[in-house]
Amino acid sequence: MLAGLFLISEGIVQTGDIVRLDGDVGTIERVTLRTVQLRKANGELLTVPNGQIGRIGNLSRDYGTAMVRITVPYRADLAAALDVLRTVAAEWAAEDTADAQGQPVVDGAVDAHEAGVVLQLSVRVRPGRQWAVESVLRQRAIAALAARGVPIDSRVSVTL
Repeated sequence: MLAGLFLISEGIVQTGDIVRLDGDVGTIERVTLRTVQLRKANGELLTVPNGQIGRIGNLSRDYGTAMVRITVPYRADLAAALDVLRTVAAEWAAEDTADAQGQPVVDGAVDAHEAGVVLQLSVRVRPGRQWAVESVLRQRAIAALAARGVPIDSRVSVTL
């Protein structure tokens, strides 16, 4: 009950928050002195005793970060691909002023593996909106890269 008292009094989680609770992600449905109820995306309702909670990551507090990672093959023109991502990001930011909480940033090449170079675009958004924004940005980026003839992944060339 002491753990529940701290959860409630410190405002760590509230009903409606989207959280990562010891590895499970979902929406807080209820917080009591003894338990937290978490509804996962698949509908499963978890009831977790407060004393067993190790770590809580609140994904709906203050802001979220939409991060889009796209792999392009090593043979691709990276400068052109990054230019496409900058254009897509700028166009989205001009249109979606409700979700954006800052300007998108093309982080550049952030990783490399057998399939190619991983490019990343990120933007701070309203809490809880990061997944919807990621989907929109990813769709736009793939379409724009395909229009410029930049293949996605070394095994597949995307044509839309």
